[in-house]
Amino acid sequence: PVLVKKFRPDLQRKFGESEEDDTIFDYIYHCNAQTPSGESAFKTMNTSFGWAKRPMMHRIGDIKDDLPVTFIYGSRSWVDSNTGFHAKYLRHESYVDVQVVRGAGHHVYADRPEPFNFLVQRICDAADKDDVPPIRTSRTSINLTKEQSSPDITLDAVNSQL
Repeated sequence: PVLVKKFRPDLQRKFGESEEDDTIFDYIYHCNAQTPSGESAFKTMNTSFGWAKRPMMHRIGDIKDDLPVTFIYGSRSWVDSNTGFHAKYLRHESYVDVQVVRGAGHHVYADRPEPFNFLVQRICDAADKDDVPPIRTSRTSINLTKEQSSPDITLDAVNSQL
C-alpha cells in the first residue's frame, strides 16, 4: 500500500474521502497482491491489443429475444458506444437500451457514481419485478445531479433530463 500511495497519489484525489483515508491504496494493493485470475481470463479471451477472440456481437442474435439488455458507456470512454447501438439494430425485436453517461470515462462507476448507481438500480429493479420495458428506439444519455440520484427519484424526472 505504501508504494501504491507513493507512485499513484492521483488515486487519493479521485477516490479518497480525506487525505488521511488510505482505503483506496489498501484496495488497489490487495487487488494486485492476489492471484491474477481476472487478468488471466482476460488474456485467454482476447487476442493482442485486447480484441476479443469471439466477439459477443457475432453471437448477440443467439440471446433469447425476451432477455432485455442494457449497455452503459461513459461519454469519454475509449470504448465506442456504437457497438451498443449496433446490438440494438441487430436485436430490433428485443429491448436493448444504450445509456451514455456524460462526463464519464471508461470506468463509469468511478467517474460518475451517482448516475451509474441510479442506472444499475433501475435495471435491477426492473429485473426483480420481471418487468421488461418497452422497446426504445432513441439514443439517450444521462447527466444526473446529486439531487436527482436520490433513491426516491422517479424515472419521469430522469427522462425529462435526457
